[in-house]
Amino acid sequence: MSPGSDRQFVRFNTTGTSVAGAIAGVIMAIGVPWVVLTHGQVLGAGSQTLLVWVGVVLGGSISFVSAFFGLVMPSQVGSEPWNRPDGHPEASRAERAERGPEP
Repeated sequence: MSPGSDRQFVRFNTTGTSVAGAIAGVIMAIGVPWVVLTHGQVLGAGSQTLLVWVGVVLGGSISFVSAFFGLVMPSQVGSEPWNRPDGHPEASRAERAERGPEP
């Protein structure tokens, strides 16, 4: 097989999965402190502070990780997509075996 016949490339998918995760993280980072501060009057000041910090850190972490992996994980490498619709990562090898060797 000549080097130019099988062209390798990497494609990054920008479908919005990372955007949805980032939005969910922001909602969590804002929503948890809001709920704790509006409905948590029976909790002590230390407990409220701890829960607010946990909500902000957890929501921020989810948002950051989702945005990071949405940017750096490729959706397609070479000519085969990462997420095959049939769910079998080895299906491409079987398909190639059925077709036979490339000329």
